[in-house]
Amino acid sequence: MDGFTFNRLKPYDRWETFREESHKLWQYYVKVAGPKQITRVALRYINRIEIPLPMRDFKDYILTVPEIAPKLPQSLAKFFMQLTIPIPEIAAVALITETMEPVTETKKLPFILDIDVIREAAFDVDGQEAWEVLDKLHELKNEVFFNSITPKAKELFR
Repeated sequence: MDGFTFNRLKPYDRWETFREESHKLWQYYVKVAGPKQITRVALRYINRIEIPLPMRDFKDYILTVPEIAPKLPQSLAKFFMQLTIPIPEIAAVALITETMEPVTETKKLPFILDIDVIREAAFDVDGQEAWEVLDKLHELKNEVFFNSITPKAKELFR
């Protein structure tokens, strides 16, 4: 009753379809739950990038990765990394979480690039500002994603 969340699992169609469906469901939620105000608008994409093995270096695919001190063994069995990046231009933050799952039977390393873009502010329940912010957050999410992967990683999505 105190929050609205709309999720879409794979296969993901396109932003316009997602936004339109969430807007319809939001209007229904407003009628049923009667919220007084919106205090947070966020958009989260959890990307699973299957990196083929053997791989020489994470940086062949992902631009922000943990760095191991040079005098330590350079192999990595697990990791979890989280960054919170302020985006003052739109009064938002990008919360980027990276981790990896166990190697698949097909010898691929599932790399998780979780991007959560958030703006906390007071918005009118019936106004358009929250939806305009959501569109800006979508642009920000795309910026974070495409600036976090290499051309070699982009090829994995074809």
